[in-house]
Amino acid sequence: MTSAELDRLRHQVEIATAGGARVDLLDGPALLDLEPEVARDLAGATYCPDEATADAPQVCQAIIAAIRARGVEVLTGSPVTAIGVEGGRVTHVVTATGRISTRTVVCACGVWSPAVGRLAGVEIPVVPRRGHLLTMGGSPVRRPLLEAGYLDVSGTAQPDPQGLRTIVQPRGDGTCLVGSSREFKGEDRTVDADLAERMKQRAATFVPALRTMRPTRVTVGLRPYTSLGRPIIGWAGPDGFLVATGHEGQGITLAPVTGKLVSDLVAGRAQRTGFELSP
Repeated sequence: MTSAELDRLRHQVEIATAGGARVDLLDGPALLDLEPEVARDLAGATYCPDEATADAPQVCQAIIAAIRARGVEVLTGSPVTAIGVEGGRVTHVVTATGRISTRTVVCACGVWSPAVGRLAGVEIPVVPRRGHLLTMGGSPVRRPLLEAGYLDVSGTAQPDPQGLRTIVQPRGDGTCLVGSSREFKGEDRTVDADLAERMKQRAATFVPALRTMRPTRVTVGLRPYTSLGRPIIGWAGPDGFLVATGHEGQGITLAPVTGKLVSDLVAGRAQRTGFELSP
C-alpha cells in the first residue's frame, strides 16, 4: 500500500465515522491479527465490524416472497414489448402475456434499460460493462476484503484495459468469491480464461493461499454503466415514466435507498431526486 492509498483510507475513515459508521484504521500487525491469512507485507486496512455482504439472487427471491405475501402480483417470463402513451402520459404496457393498464412504469432493467426506454421515446445512456467473478471451493479469510483503490475503476480511467482490482468475499456456504474485472465488450459473456487466471494471481498478492486454489466456477455478468458517474433515478419522457438504473457495480448496495426514492416519487411524496436523467 502506498502512502497515497493510506491517506485515502484515512479520508474514508473520517467520512464514514462522520456519518455514524464504526470504522477503524488498522496497521499491518493489527490486520494480521484480524485475518491471519492475508499477505505479511500489507501496510494496513480499514475495518468496519458492521459490514457484510449479500447474495443478490437470494435477496431478490426474498423480496419477491415478501411482496407476494402482501398480495402483490409478480410476473416473470413476461417481457414488455410496448409501452402505451396517450396525450403525453403512460397508459399501459404490453407484455408477452397481454396488456396491463397503468399510469406509472418504472424502468429498472439494468443494462437492458435503454431498450425499454426507447419504447417510451426515452434515450437512457447506459451501456454494459462486463465483469468476471471466480467462485472458490473454500475461503482462506473470514471477512470480505476490498483492495484499496477498487472504486477508482468505476469511471473510464482504469489501471489496465480490463480494470483489475481485487475483492475476496466469503460466502455463507463456505465458498468465496474472487473478483473483479471491468470491460466494455457489449453483451459478450464469454469467459476469458486468461483474465480469470490474472484475477486469481492478483488476489493472491493479498491472500497468498488463493494462489494454489482453483475456481470451481467462473461467471460473467454485466453492470449497467453510465458516463454520468452516478445512477439515474427520476421521471423522464412522458408523464408516468420513471427511470431507476445506471448503478454500475453498486446495485445491491444502493437498492434500499433507490427503492425509497422511487416509492416517494410514485406516491407523490417527492417530485425530484437530484439524480434525474437531465439536470
